Amino acid sequence: MASKFLNKITNGYHSRRECVRANDLRLLESCGEITNLREQVRFTLLDAFKDNKGNTERSIVYVADFTYTENNQDIVEDIKSKLDKKKKPKTKIVKGKIVKIKPFCTKNKSDYIMKRKLFKARYPQYVFYENTD
Repeated sequence: MASKFLNKITNGYHSRRECVRANDLRLLESCGEITNLREQVRFTLLDAFKDNKGNTERSIVYVADFTYTENNQDIVEDIKSKLDKKKKPKTKIVKGKIVKIKPFCTKNKSDYIMKRKLFKARYPQYVFYENTD
């Protein structure tokens, strides 16, 4: 299975960064620093509904990379690639022509931003971290 964001899938995780963070969180859980560690937790942001014409609109779901409890606070963590403003478009030769390829960053995608805002509105009891370390 190929990653939709062109990351290298590592040990079943969507990226190397996510795999490393999972190992770190498991270690913290075994030491008692955090509890209730869960991975790929689905949160329904908007339930399915029928519009005024009777058409069914699908629900909007956000899948968190990790959820856990730290100091009696529920944490939701989403792993993102590092944001490097110095990245320049790469060039590639396609069919004898030089083509510029823009760097891809999921954090700036409008659908992600919308889901993040809906999540914060629907689940205010959670602290939301975007991990870009």
